[in-house]
Amino acid sequence: MAELSKSDYENKYNNGTTGLFKDNITEDIEAVDVRAEVEDTADSFVNRLDEMALFSVDTTGATITLTFGNGVLAYQRRFRGSASFSTPKTIALAFNTNANHFTFIFEITDVAATLTFPSGFLSNDAFSRWSSLVFTSLETGIFKVTGDLYGSSWILEFSTLPAV
Repeated sequence: MAELSKSDYENKYNNGTTGLFKDNITEDIEAVDVRAEVEDTADSFVNRLDEMALFSVDTTGATITLTFGNGVLAYQRRFRGSASFSTPKTIALAFNTNANHFTFIFEITDVAATLTFPSGFLSNDAFSRWSSLVFTSLETGIFKVTGDLYGSSWILEFSTLPAV
């Protein structure tokens, strides 16, 4: 089935006047209707909303907090730094109970801008930019770090992105 926009989904299923399930007391819900809703939900914005979103995180303070959210679907997040930075920062995670993956894209304008991660974070950075929970860039530019939860440790992978 084709992807439905939020308004199309609401009209098709939840609208009290025209929705498919507008009257489930005097009218039986057919199995074909339920199957259609399951397929629409799987193909629609509802199922992909969180995984497609790019959340902006404040990079102006001393601590950059990557907030996952407290829903069951908040297991992975994509983050973008709100502004470039040139000073050292500390990374913190919030509402990460269900988290198992994140991507964080940020821009460093001075090599003095280190990132200090919490305990339990590991990396085997190919460019030797990682030491004792601290990422130290050898250059300025746009970076991407991905983190995957493995047991109780976050495994980090850093990459440099082309300038935009």
